[in-house]
Amino acid sequence: MIEINECIRHGILYPRWLPDMYWSRGGPIMTFYPPFFYYSALPFYWLTQSYFAGLKISIGLGIILSGVFMYILARKYWGVAGALLAAAAYIYAPYHIVDIYVRGAFPESCLYVFLPAGFLLTYKAVTTSKKAWTALLALALGISFITHVMSLFLPLVLIPYALLTAGRRNWRRASPLAAGFALALGLTAFYWLPAALQMTFMHISRIAPGQYNWRDHFVYPLQLVSTAWGWGDSLPGTSDGMSFQVGIAHLAFIVFSIAAIPVLPHGRRKIAVFFLAMGLLSIFMTLPCSSPLWSNIPCLGIIQFPWRLLLFANFFTSLLAGATLCILRPERKNARWVATTLGIILILALYGRYCRAVYPNTTFPTDAECTRSTIIEKALGKHELQYLPRWVKQLPERVPENKVTLKGEGIIEALKTAPDKLSFSYSAPEETRCSVNTFYYPCWICSIDGTAHPVQPGEPEGEIIVRLPPGEHEVTLRYTNPPSVILAQLISLVSVIAAVALILWKGKRKWIYF
Repeated sequence: MIEINECIRHGILYPRWLPDMYWSRGGPIMTFYPPFFYYSALPFYWLTQSYFAGLKISIGLGIILSGVFMYILARKYWGVAGALLAAAAYIYAPYHIVDIYVRGAFPESCLYVFLPAGFLLTYKAVTTSKKAWTALLALALGISFITHVMSLFLPLVLIPYALLTAGRRNWRRASPLAAGFALALGLTAFYWLPAALQMTFMHISRIAPGQYNWRDHFVYPLQLVSTAWGWGDSLPGTSDGMSFQVGIAHLAFIVFSIAAIPVLPHGRRKIAVFFLAMGLLSIFMTLPCSSPLWSNIPCLGIIQFPWRLLLFANFFTSLLAGATLCILRPERKNARWVATTLGIILILALYGRYCRAVYPNTTFPTDAECTRSTIIEKALGKHELQYLPRWVKQLPERVPENKVTLKGEGIIEALKTAPDKLSFSYSAPEETRCSVNTFYYPCWICSIDGTAHPVQPGEPEGEIIVRLPPGEHEVTLRYTNPPSVILAQLISLVSVIAAVALILWKGKRKWIYF
C-alpha cells in the first residue's frame, strides 16, 4: 500500500513494479498480485493520512457490506427474520474472523462481500430482462477476480445456481451469466493477461518446499468442531497455530436445515438442497479424504491451502441459517423472531470473543514508520519468493550501499531515481561493467545518450548489468509496458465502454432495485 501510494505520487496509476521490495532490488509483484483491496484502502488513507486508519476503514466497510449483501440475498428465500440470522452468522463466521484478526488476509476477507453479491446479481440477471444486471454482475465478478485467487472458483458455484434459478424450461435465461463472465474477463484483462504472459519470467521453484504444498494443509475432522483459538501458522498435521473450525452454530444450522427442507415450498426446497450440498462439499474438500480429487484436478493447486475452502463453507452454512427458521410455521411470526434473536445471541456468545487481534511477541509499526525506508530496512517481500524474477539464483543478504556501481575506473554523477526510472551520467576511460542494484526483468530497457543499449542479468543475484562504452555519456533505465500489456489495457477499456452501454441501454431507465 505504501509502495502503490508512492508510485501514484510519481504519476504511475497502476504500478506493476514495486521498487523498494526485496532489499530495494524491486520486483514485479503487482503484475501478479491482485490489487483491489489496497486501492480500496488508499482513498481512506488520503482522507486520514494514516495507513492503519485507511486499512481499518476499508476492512470495516467490507464487514458491513458482507452482512448487507447476505441479508438482501437471504431475504429472497427466508424472509426478514431468516435474513437477519443469516447475515449475523456470515459476519461472525469463524473463518471470516480468522482472515481478519489472525491471518491478516484482508484481500481474502473482501471476498465475503463478493460471494453474496455475486449470487444476488446472478439471481437478478437470470430472473429479469434488464441488461444492466448483467453489467453489474460483470463488475462484481471482475472486482472479485482482482481481489483474491479464490474468486476464480466463484463461477463454478454460480453456474449451477443460475441454472437452478432459471428452471428447466427457461434455461436459456441463464445466458446473462455467460455474458457476465465474458465481460468480467474483459474488464480485468489489464491484470490477468500480462500475468499469464509473464509467468515464465518468475521463479516459481523458489517457493519454499511444503510452504504452499496443499498436502500439508488439510483440516482434520476434530478441527472442524474444536473451539481452540490461536495466532500461529498452518502446519502439517493437527498442530496448527490457528483455528479451522466451521463453527458449532454453523454445524447446527446444517442439521436444522436438513429438518427444515421437507417443509419448504418446492422452489425454495431445491435452493436449500443446493446450498446444503455446496456447504457439505466445501467442508469435504478441506479434509484429507478429498486428497484424490486434489491430486487429479490440477487447477485446485492454485488454492495452495485446502482450508481456504472454509470461505465457501461459511457462506453456504450461513445461508442455511435462515432456512432453519422455516421449521416454524409461517403464521408463527413471533416464534420466528424469538428464534432469530436467540440465534444471534448464540452466534455472538460463541464467536464474539474471537474478534480481537493478539499477536504474541509482535511489535506493530506506527504510521511514522510506514515509509519507503522502512520497507527497505525490513527487506519486505523476502517471504514472497514466488514473485522473484527467475534470473535471481541467490538471494541478496543486505541492502546495497550504492544503487549503481562501476567495476573499474569511472565516475558516476547526477544519479536520479524514480519508481519506474533510473538515470545517471558517467565518465570512464575505457569500457566498463556497470551493476544496477535492481533485479533484471525483460520490461527494463536501457538507453545511452538516447540510443537503445542491451542489458543482461548478473550472476548469481540477478541484478541488471550494463556494458558502458568509454567516455562521458548519459544512461537511462526505464520500466516499460510491452505490447501485450497495452493490448490488455485496450481490452479492458473496450469492456468498460461495453459495460456502461449495457447499463444505459435504451436511454433513460428506471432505478433498479434489489
